[in-house]
Amino acid sequence: MNKLPIIDLHCDLLSYLVNTPNGTPNDVDSIGAAIPHLKAGNVKAQTLAIFAATKDGSRAFGQAQFERFQQLLDEQVFVDLAQVSDWDELAASDQIGARFAIESGSAICEEEGPLEQAFNRLVEWEQSGHKPLYISFTHHPENRFGGGNYSDNVGLKSDGKALLEYLDGRGICVDLSHASDALAEGIFAHKAQQSLDVPIIASHSNFRHISGHVRNLPNELAQEIIHQGGLIGMNGLRDYIHPSDPMVWLEHFQYAMDLGAEKSIAWGVDFFGTDFIADPARFPLFLPEMENASCYPFWNQAWLDRGISEDQLTDMAWRNAWNFMDSLAR
Repeated sequence: MNKLPIIDLHCDLLSYLVNTPNGTPNDVDSIGAAIPHLKAGNVKAQTLAIFAATKDGSRAFGQAQFERFQQLLDEQVFVDLAQVSDWDELAASDQIGARFAIESGSAICEEEGPLEQAFNRLVEWEQSGHKPLYISFTHHPENRFGGGNYSDNVGLKSDGKALLEYLDGRGICVDLSHASDALAEGIFAHKAQQSLDVPIIASHSNFRHISGHVRNLPNELAQEIIHQGGLIGMNGLRDYIHPSDPMVWLEHFQYAMDLGAEKSIAWGVDFFGTDFIADPARFPLFLPEMENASCYPFWNQAWLDRGISEDQLTDMAWRNAWNFMDSLAR
């Protein structure tokens, strides 16, 4: 079981490459999602987030990352996961599949620009042959779409409602990992009121019941994602697990199972370039047991040792995420 193939729902390789002069996807000392790390961890499918802070130039930065994503596919660093129909064939190959996602609506729309910027960018990208797996409306602060993790009293704004309605029936998920509780509640409420067909996930979040960080999901939001058949990707950052004990990650996983997430749990470890973090209090960002993508076999064994069945572990490793993405394509 240590050789289980892995699907991971979130990393920031694209922003690292665009931000780093002469950066390559093989930079093992700078980002935990470098290709050698992914291969060592038997990652067979990796979601690459397009991230942009809410500031002038955010849309251009998002476009640069999309173009870098296309280049990675053209250079056959990754294969286009959206074009893969046979999981077993991919899992048995030496290739890694990739899809892109959007981490903050600021990557597709400036704060002062017309809202049509967002819709036009999504159309342009889809016409080029690529559709995002998901979109987070915000990052940590609020933007024109709603409240981020650190603006909890800010909910779903009018532009957020328009974006949610635009996504109806398009097979693009909304990601709650960086939503304020008020924004997440507003998304669920507006989706229900308008009978919108928009899947909901949390691509890289743990559980606030175990670790009280605001980036983790409160019970009611986690339960609603599970109820709606979404995914919750387990996040590997120290801040969202425990200051020093990596084994608390097992408690997050067990709590997910207790909530009924057996078919909703997945990986979303959130590897990113560490050179861009200015706050020394956040270091170490990752504890040694999860500092890069070679960690998955260690955690597979840790969960087996704890008594999780091989079938449950396979669900978490890849089957839940694959079945979910396959359902979006139908």
